[in-house]
Amino acid sequence: MRFRDVVYYSRRYKNWLIMLFIFSISFFLSEYLVYQWTDWSLQMSSTDQIFTSVLYDSVIQALLLYISIVISSLFFIVLFKIFGFFKRREIEILLEQTTKELRHENRELYHKLSSYYSIMNQAPAGIFVTRNNRIQLCNKAMSPFWSEKPTDALGKNVFSLFAKPVEIEKIFDKCLAMLDKKSSWSVQTQITRRDGEKMLYQVSAFPMDKNNIKQGVIWLFQDFSAEAWNIELEKYYQTVFRALTLLHNFSDNDNEYDLLKQILNEIIGIYGLKTAFFLTYHDRHLKVNFIVGDDQDFPDIKRDIDLDDKKLQNIAVVQAFMTQRAIGFSDIRNISYYKESFRRRNKKTVLSTYAFPIIIEGKVEGIISLYGHKVGFFSDSLIFRLHQLLSEISENIGLIRLRRRSQLAIHQYEERLRLQIHQLEENRQTMQEQAIILKEARETAENDNKAKSDFIANMSHELRTPLNAILGFSEAMVSETFGPLPPQYREYVQYVYSSGRYLLSLINDILDLSGLEGNHVKLKDADIELIPFVNTILEVVKHYPGGMKRNMTYHIKPKNIGIRLDERSLKQIFLNVLSNAIKFTDDGGKIDIDIRLTRQKELQMTISDNGIGIPKDKIGLLFQPFSQVENVMTRKHKGTGLGLVLVKRLTELQQGTIRMESEEEKGTKIIITFPAERVITIKQEAKS
Repeated sequence: MRFRDVVYYSRRYKNWLIMLFIFSISFFLSEYLVYQWTDWSLQMSSTDQIFTSVLYDSVIQALLLYISIVISSLFFIVLFKIFGFFKRREIEILLEQTTKELRHENRELYHKLSSYYSIMNQAPAGIFVTRNNRIQLCNKAMSPFWSEKPTDALGKNVFSLFAKPVEIEKIFDKCLAMLDKKSSWSVQTQITRRDGEKMLYQVSAFPMDKNNIKQGVIWLFQDFSAEAWNIELEKYYQTVFRALTLLHNFSDNDNEYDLLKQILNEIIGIYGLKTAFFLTYHDRHLKVNFIVGDDQDFPDIKRDIDLDDKKLQNIAVVQAFMTQRAIGFSDIRNISYYKESFRRRNKKTVLSTYAFPIIIEGKVEGIISLYGHKVGFFSDSLIFRLHQLLSEISENIGLIRLRRRSQLAIHQYEERLRLQIHQLEENRQTMQEQAIILKEARETAENDNKAKSDFIANMSHELRTPLNAILGFSEAMVSETFGPLPPQYREYVQYVYSSGRYLLSLINDILDLSGLEGNHVKLKDADIELIPFVNTILEVVKHYPGGMKRNMTYHIKPKNIGIRLDERSLKQIFLNVLSNAIKFTDDGGKIDIDIRLTRQKELQMTISDNGIGIPKDKIGLLFQPFSQVENVMTRKHKGTGLGLVLVKRLTELQQGTIRMESEEEKGTKIIITFPAERVITIKQEAKS
């Protein structure tokens, strides 16, 4: 049997044990009295009979005494039972009343606690109560911190519920130590949540009993991230506003490093920094350009850092230059360089640093090195804001330089432009003078040309009269109208006749060209049906010298197309082009006329032959007056050099274009194109 069982049964049978104890005492007391009586009686008696009588009397007395003691005990027990019954009844009644009152108070307390707990759960901040570091009460807002539900956390050790117990234990020890001196305590610190994210919280502690914090402590965890974020944003925008003010007041004559120095002074003042160094890069060295801040007394600082020095490879400014990104240390007390460079007496030294590269136009121009007097002074959010600010400042300095270069380029361009304007003004005056001279020259040339045309026309008319007489007489002599001629005279007369006709053709071409140049030609548009027109032209050119010995064909698609042009000029165009084709094509050669509509509904006339062709570099000469290509054919055949010139002038006079394609020994193509508005469709009734 275990000890607790003995205790249990002892409490259960307490009354019977008391009675057994009383009976035992009574028995031993009676026996003791009998023994004493017997001993005294023996001393007083002298015989055995008297001894027996005394012994008998002693036993009787002992029994009577025992019985009287038992009866007395029973009486008192019964009396105590009766008294206990009434007393217990009274106690039961009082207990029942007290129980009812306690139940009522418990219900009221439960309702109050429920309302309090509901209010606690609605609170955005985490609230919990601890006693001896164990959870007594908590709300749902503590869920992001604890590994268990708040309802399951009651009675458990508060440190074991957090993601990092050591971190919370340090905060609690600090707060509890301060509660011994103050009625409450608050501290802002970063706490790791259950999901591993670190956030800034304000932890507040309030004792349940001011005189004894062991009675319990109320803890309040309030998210301070948003407020801290607003403070950081306020500082950031304040710095940006100051920087914008400095940039606005910055003139082109100011030094960029002076601007950077002023902005760094603003940053140090707003963010509570103590010291800032700006180091510029030159020839593998970082040299201190300037120092800003309240604390500049560092006698052992190195003002020239060699980037190739292996002992300096682990400092922040060198690493920031090499990696082109922000580098820093939250605690520099154990880094030898900072120990030697920033040591001093009777003054507080720097404990943390961060270096930011100043990258302008893609190149690291320098390093800004910031220092704080606290370990871990540079938080992640502060580093982000400083990096953002310094990057924007670097970009603005680059824009300032770009603006200066642009202004210089604009100034140089304006100077060049002024010189060019001056030269253009001089050229304009010269050109005006030349224009006056050219105008006078053009008027003189036009007058001369008119005089030449008039002279040529008059001379042609004067030549045509005797020439017609010569042709008439020579034709009569060739046809032997007045009788036969001697053979020798017949040959001479034939030469006279052919030379006269050639001279008449030349005079006619000159008259036509002078008429075109003097705008004396009057065109009369008419609807021309192409198939009968081409047939008529071919009948004419067949009678030209060599015309019967050439194979001439034509193709017209569609057959019902026509054109609205001056018929006489179109006939002259065809006759001149075909006469050239006959002239420069050997006997048996092919001459083809192809007339069709283009995709733009223009009329294209192509006259091609397989004659001797023309060199490509001399095609342009054929459209100039009196120009000829010197080859064998031109020496064998006569020509004025005006035929294609007349064709070009007549074509352009009627909004047409002409071009030539030719290749030696393969032939020539003359392509004449007239606009779509001159194309007509011949109706079938008119055609029939």
